[in-house]
Amino acid sequence: MRRYWPHAALVLALLIVDLPQVRPAWLAAGAGLLALILLARRLWLGRAAGLAPSTPPAPVVPNEELLGRLVAAMGEAVLIFAENGRVLFCNGAAARLLGVEPARICGADVADLLHPVEPSRVAREGGVRELRRRRGAGAETALEVALSGSEADGRWLGVALLRDITLRAARQAELERMALHDGLTGLPNRTLLNDRIGHAIGAARRSGQRTALLLLDLDRFKEVNDTLGHQTGDRLLQQIGPRLRAP
Repeated sequence: MRRYWPHAALVLALLIVDLPQVRPAWLAAGAGLLALILLARRLWLGRAAGLAPSTPPAPVVPNEELLGRLVAAMGEAVLIFAENGRVLFCNGAAARLLGVEPARICGADVADLLHPVEPSRVAREGGVRELRRRRGAGAETALEVALSGSEADGRWLGVALLRDITLRAARQAELERMALHDGLTGLPNRTLLNDRIGHAIGAARRSGQRTALLLLDLDRFKEVNDTLGHQTGDRLLQQIGPRLRAP
């Protein structure tokens, strides 16, 4: 497995250079890893060159092994896979994020791990995709996957950087829900109503059929607001909302 580390360094470096569309956070993580690799190489070369002839050779960690330790210790989840899709390496963060034992990841098909994304195809073009996975019987997790690939020593390698975006996706979904639903009743608002009416009219025109719009009003609701106050009227609407949504 150690023979893949030089390839990994080259691919990660090219990932930083060749993917301008990748989000700044991904670039920062990749740049930090590359800086660590270059620093380790410089220190190793400096120690090797600075040894006096009379000084006993000090133990030096091989560059490949050091690179392996750095990638394995990264907080970012990393997968490295071959042209046929077989996973060559995964670090601990990737195993935890995917909820799969590392021994089961290495040698597996990356397409199975990142379904429905097509990692090998996307990596050749470079890009970021989102997917959802369920860790065993746990909650569903939203993942962001940055994919890239390049030739290294005449061999194509793909790199996948994974990030948990579950919280971000939940916030985005809530913002979208708030934009299309009434904050008091939870019912669809005028924006969503106009959108649905437009779809219904378009479908009716294409099919040659008719469509209908049902209007619902609350009798004497104004009297409730005028006599009991708007807060009481709001509570009444909050009771009606769930009843309208019920099947």
